[in-house]
Amino acid sequence: LHQVATSAAGATTCGLRESGAAYCWGANDFGQLGSGLNGSRLEPTAVGRGRGFTAIAVGAAHVCALDAAGPALCWGRNLAGALGRGDTTAAATCPADATAHEACAVPEEVAGGLRFQAVGAGADFTCGLTTDARVHCWGEDFFGQLGVADTTLLACPAGGRCSVTPLAVAFPDTLRLAALAVGSAHACALDAAGAAWCWGRQGGVQGGARAPAAAPAAVGGGVAFAQLAAGSGTCALTAAGAAYCWGADAADTVPRPVASPYSFRSIAVGAGEACALTATGAAFCWALADLAPAQVPARLVFERLSVGAGYRCGEVPGIGAYCWGRNDAGQLGDGTRAVRAEPAFVAGQY
Repeated sequence: LHQVATSAAGATTCGLRESGAAYCWGANDFGQLGSGLNGSRLEPTAVGRGRGFTAIAVGAAHVCALDAAGPALCWGRNLAGALGRGDTTAAATCPADATAHEACAVPEEVAGGLRFQAVGAGADFTCGLTTDARVHCWGEDFFGQLGVADTTLLACPAGGRCSVTPLAVAFPDTLRLAALAVGSAHACALDAAGAAWCWGRQGGVQGGARAPAAAPAAVGGGVAFAQLAAGSGTCALTAAGAAYCWGADAADTVPRPVASPYSFRSIAVGAGEACALTATGAAFCWALADLAPAQVPARLVFERLSVGAGYRCGEVPGIGAYCWGRNDAGQLGDGTRAVRAEPAFVAGQY
C-alpha cells in the first residue's frame, strides 16, 4: 500500500494499491471504510465501487479520493454535507446487517463537475484544489473552515452553517494556489510565491490573529514555503528543508522554526504532533507544543509519512506500509487492537 492517509480527528486509515484500488481499515461507525458493510476492521478492506484512484484523504468519519480523470468521490458520514453530493442524508443502500445509525456508504462523486488535483478532509468538511489552481470547500462551516465570505450561501438542511456542494474559497480572483492542506477544523494553501494563507478554527492562529477566520488570511512571519501540512495545527517546509509550525494554541500565531540540524524533505501533521522525513528516509516526530524532534526508533527507510490522532503510518519503498501508536479501533491495520510503540507491518499487503 502507498499514499497511506490518517486523520487528526478520527481512527480510520486508508491507502492505495499501485492499481489505484483503495483499502481502508479501523473505525467504521459511519461507513467510512467504504465497503458498504458495518463494523470496524482490523486489516485493510477493499473500498466498494473500485476505480483507479490517484489520491486519498481521511477525515474524522468520512473519506474522499480522486480518480485519474480528476473528479472527487467521497463516502462515510454526511452529517453536514461533507460528501459534497447535495444533501446531508446517509447512503440509500445499506446491507441487511448494517445498524440503523451507520451510513454504509460507498464512493459517490462530488457534485458540480469540478476536477481536482488535490483533496483534503477534516472534521465533517472537505476541500479540494482544482486543476485551475483554485480551492473549493464543502461541509461544516461552524469555524469558518469553508472560507466563504458570503455566509448567505451557507444553509444547512438540518440547520446551522454548511454547504452540501463545493463553494469557492474567498481568494482574490487573480491569485492561483499551488498546494492545499486541510486540518481538523481549518485549512491552508500556498500561493505560487510560497506565501501561506489559512482560514477556519483559530484561523488567525493559523493566519495571524486569534479569532476564527471565515476568509483566508495571510500567515505572518515573511517565510516562503514549499510544502504545507495541517492537523490540529499547521507545519510547513521551506525549499531548503527547514521546518516551521504554528497554531498549537491561541498564542501560537506565527510560524516558529523547528530546532533541528537536519534538512527535511516531507512533513505531516496530526493531533498535537508532527513528523518529518530527512533525505535519507529517517523519521523524526515532535509535539506541536515544544517543537523538539525525536527520531523514530526503527531501522526502516521511509518514503512518506502520515500522522493521525495518536498514531502514525509510514511507507517503505518496495515493502509496504507500517503503522504505530494508538490502535483501539484497529487503525494500525496489523490485525490486532494492541498499541504499538514501534512500526508494525500493515496486514494483507501481499
